[in-house]
Amino acid sequence: MRKSDPQSLFCIGETFPLLPMDLSNYAVKDFILNESCQKWTLERDVEATVFWENWLNAHPDKAELIAEARSTVEAINETIDKDLTSECDHVWQMITESVHDLERDAIIRNNVNNELLKSTNL
Repeated sequence: MRKSDPQSLFCIGETFPLLPMDLSNYAVKDFILNESCQKWTLERDVEATVFWENWLNAHPDKAELIAEARSTVEAINETIDKDLTSECDHVWQMITESVHDLERDAIIRNNVNNELLKSTNL
């Protein structure tokens, strides 16, 4: 395995030179998949915000593509959040039902034990 230097990408034992990021040829899907664009859109990352605002100022012709990409990233994030919320609600419901079942079973066992004690003390 070769060591990676700062100007290379390490991948499966080989190094590949990093190419400068040429955003001018990006399509919407490329912006959607771009981690920095995601951070700018979702996390309001300061470094990403400065970069993307400067880049947009220099490339106003890409504003529509960026807007579409950001909108898609936000929609995907909302869908994921809803799915996670729904899954969490389902898990919480199962936990609550299990706790109630355990409490009910404990009460039944306690009642049975009390009846057994009464019958043996007669």
